[in-house]
Amino acid sequence: MKSKISIVILFFVTIIWGSAFVFQDIASEHVSSFTFNFLRFFFASIVLLPIAIISNIKDKKKGINNSIKDLVLGSIVCGGFLCLASILQQRGIETTSVGKSGFITASYILFIPLISLIFKKRYSYHVYLSVLIAVVGLYLLCIKGEFRLEIGDIYLIGCALCFALQIISIEYFAKRVNCICLSLGQSIVSCIVCLFFMIFIDKPTIQQIIPSLWPILYIAIFSTSIGYTLQIAAQKNVNPTIASLIMSLESVFSVIFGAIILSQFLQIREIIGSIIMFIAIIFSQLPAEWFSFKKRKTKNTN
Repeated sequence: MKSKISIVILFFVTIIWGSAFVFQDIASEHVSSFTFNFLRFFFASIVLLPIAIISNIKDKKKGINNSIKDLVLGSIVCGGFLCLASILQQRGIETTSVGKSGFITASYILFIPLISLIFKKRYSYHVYLSVLIAVVGLYLLCIKGEFRLEIGDIYLIGCALCFALQIISIEYFAKRVNCICLSLGQSIVSCIVCLFFMIFIDKPTIQQIIPSLWPILYIAIFSTSIGYTLQIAAQKNVNPTIASLIMSLESVFSVIFGAIILSQFLQIREIIGSIIMFIAIIFSQLPAEWFSFKKRKTKNTN
């Protein structure tokens, strides 16, 4: 039951993240990447701070002692990967198309099962097949022209790897610390790193920041504060490969919200790609027993 609820939560998170693409596009017209990321993580930290304090007090009343060591380490690791992924993504977007950047970024769904194999963590064969099906859907959804490797694509591959490591790291730390406190911690770490780059590279002015505040506030409150906190909470009960498959649907919802808000209507190719991705998600949720050759062989023998 917890796993099913967590899957529903992750679907809700992808809807939030999908809508954020529209507001991120609006904000990018006024401020550059480091300023944007600093402000989103700064406001997210302000929103999460009182909630994290209250949540920690409630844990103490229940006799739950959260490890400060795990929280600090988790904040640095998860926040570091999250911040680096955000920076590399924006660097890649500057030199390649939005469609291709979305496709390569979402390729973290390939990295996660590969990294899991290194740690000798295996899944049912149908889960790996679901990943490949989802990649086909992503290609149809995002890539509209010829696919050629460019310098920006290297940044985006690094971005996808960092997102994969962030998702895997969250699976580890979410079971050991308070989810809200971990979400706050990774936001603070990301905020500090982006502040450094903003001061020495972006050097924004107040005139640039003010017009971008309302879309940044939306992203800070919904996409960052609520979205990442729910992601951490849900990953307590969902393995990272399944979680990444579900979260990759943000590409689908970004296209849908682009059509609704920006009148960027879907083409037949994009609709087919979206349908294939949904099929991949549903296929990944089928019971592993249905695809177990050993179990079927045993039953036939009996």
